[in-house]
Amino acid sequence: MRSEGHVVFPDLSIAEFGDLGAARRLEIRNHTFGTRVEGSPDLRQVLDAFRTPRRLESFEQEYDVPDGLLAELRRAFVLVPAEDVESLRLGLASPAHPPIGRPLRVTELDRVDGDGAYAVIGAAVDALGFPGGRGGPAAIRRAFPQSVRPSGPESPAGRLADLDLRRLYPEAQGLRCYDLGDVHGVGDSMASVGRRIGWLVRAARSRSMCPVLLGGDHSVTWFALEALLPTVDRLAIVHLDAHPDLYPARPARLTHGNPFRFALRDRKVERIVQIGLRTFERFDDRLALLDEPRLTCVTALEAESASAEEVLAAVRPDVPCYLSFDVDVMAPEVAPETGTPVPGGLGYATALRLVDHVARHLPVVGADFVEVLDRGTANRAAAVAARLLAQLLLGRLPFTALTSYYSAGDGPNPDTP
Repeated sequence: MRSEGHVVFPDLSIAEFGDLGAARRLEIRNHTFGTRVEGSPDLRQVLDAFRTPRRLESFEQEYDVPDGLLAELRRAFVLVPAEDVESLRLGLASPAHPPIGRPLRVTELDRVDGDGAYAVIGAAVDALGFPGGRGGPAAIRRAFPQSVRPSGPESPAGRLADLDLRRLYPEAQGLRCYDLGDVHGVGDSMASVGRRIGWLVRAARSRSMCPVLLGGDHSVTWFALEALLPTVDRLAIVHLDAHPDLYPARPARLTHGNPFRFALRDRKVERIVQIGLRTFERFDDRLALLDEPRLTCVTALEAESASAEEVLAAVRPDVPCYLSFDVDVMAPEVAPETGTPVPGGLGYATALRLVDHVARHLPVVGADFVEVLDRGTANRAAAVAARLLAQLLLGRLPFTALTSYYSAGDGPNPDTP
């Protein structure tokens, strides 16, 4: 559990200004985050009180401070949780190139209407050690379909035809998506990077946004889940992967092979549906958790011969859902640029139907697309992940059915939200 002790962010610049005889003003700047707070010189007393960790509630009870002052100091990263100081000294994220959606700094979140929007976060965590693992987020961004790529908060502006699923998204139905950039700290400790990911996920979720991580290896999933779980009463996880990712580590630590072992520790996780598992596993203490009643397994062979509704039947439509998509769930000939490819796997059409069903029929509160390696410009794994990401982002938009190549039907599809 996170403590609630806050301290003053290091390396602030503090200046007093004002004409002689006039009321003096105090300006506090956090250059790391590009924020500024202005107030009376009495603000110095507040800063002095937080030179050592202190709970915000106890300070407000002990001192008479203006309403909203401490919240403003937190939003400007003047006061930060004591345990996060070192991980925040680098800042949280750098702008992404090219962004998926409107570029937005975490300090600008209060300036936009986030309700129902998506927040894309690049998480180039690379515990795998495979060449190109850190370039996964950039590869997915480069491969994102140009016809869908949002250039602003309400985009694409014109009509958009989805020829895969025979849909027409009508004009002025905007795709609301913001890109918070790439998390700082590639090469830093896993814990430090994880704290930054958690900050961004919590910030997005607090504005009613749906955070979507681009990886990077599969360990980032736990950082997202850890930040999301306190915001929901219960959670279902749809996990597409060639591997169960339930393997223990000795000593016990988070790896790309066990984020769902960590997730099962939280009783709010009421169901994990794992789709696409295949090949051989030695059934010993490593996989004893497969007897866990909250786990449902659908093999790749089963998923290929069933409908999306049948595959996802164990997920209740009234339970908040997290989608975790490991690109090695795909057949290697479809998506070869991944760290641990396995023969067999899902075809493109099956994966598209599954992601579309999740996006259209389940209340998604977070997602990730991971395990893409950057191995050059012709990157099929990145292209698949980007296409499926686009399907997720379009999942909340109404559409009409295409009855011919570019002609829409008379009315909305019954599945239109």
